[in-house]
Amino acid sequence: MSKGKDQGEKKKFNLFNFFARKSDPAGVDPNEPLITDNPNFVNFFKLFVRKFSNITLINIMIVLTNFPMFFFLIGISGFFSGHTTAPAYNLYPHLSGIVSEKLSPASAALFGTYSLQTNVTVLSPTDYVFFWLTLLLVFTIGISSVGSVYLHRNMVRGEPVFLLSDYVGTVKRNLKQTLIFGFIDSLIIGILVYDVAFLRVNSMSGMTTGIMFAAVIFLIVLYFLIRTYIYTMIVTFDMPIIKMFKNALIMSVVGFKRNIFYLLGSAVVIVLNYLLLMLYFPIGIILPFMIVPSALTFLGEYCVFPNIMKYMVKDD
Repeated sequence: MSKGKDQGEKKKFNLFNFFARKSDPAGVDPNEPLITDNPNFVNFFKLFVRKFSNITLINIMIVLTNFPMFFFLIGISGFFSGHTTAPAYNLYPHLSGIVSEKLSPASAALFGTYSLQTNVTVLSPTDYVFFWLTLLLVFTIGISSVGSVYLHRNMVRGEPVFLLSDYVGTVKRNLKQTLIFGFIDSLIIGILVYDVAFLRVNSMSGMTTGIMFAAVIFLIVLYFLIRTYIYTMIVTFDMPIIKMFKNALIMSVVGFKRNIFYLLGSAVVIVLNYLLLMLYFPIGIILPFMIVPSALTFLGEYCVFPNIMKYMVKDD
């Protein structure tokens, strides 16, 4: 009787076991569409639905690993900032001087329009401390990318994974290259973001700005592909990072078909998230913390790993 009672009792929830479970409770499904067998458009959605719970769990791990981003959110929240008001228009000081000398109906009307006030946030020293702490992402972005790429790569190959142990073990095995490329990755992303912001603020002639902006967008798209290939190669091969850059650049060109699917799919996910952010802010802001980064990584592995198998594994 006691044995039957023990078997009928529910197991207590354990956070470690929650993340350490296998990708499939009963092992690998023999009917699972393996990426090396038939990685087509239809099988992507079948596999995505089947692995959805694990994809969301991996997203939680990505968010927790990149904890410095919460410092940035605290910094921009305005909780520690000073708040005041100021004129909304830059012409207000000049107009104020004119009105003070001679008031007329016209100047009074302009003064009434250009003296409108707007809220101004003044950053405090605490805010700057949080912004500097955000730079810790230089170390965590590579760690989260390597760990999540390994898990997603194994899932799309139909291999069983233990989420937490595989995540941590992969980072430990590739720690040196993870930190080195994580720093390079953060630096390149920072430069590209700065370029976009610079072009928006400092606009030149229309044609010049358009050409430069198009060039920056092209570099962003190209590097988006390159970094996906490099993180996959870090967890798959043992080679210098400079050689990974070379191979990633080549496969970003020769693997055109699957790369296009990856880019279009990523664009759809990002645009949908943006539209939800505009239409209903609570859902739009919570999706990146629930599914978006992990879904993009899963899509990336489904698309780029067949190219790696074709051009780097089967050719050896």
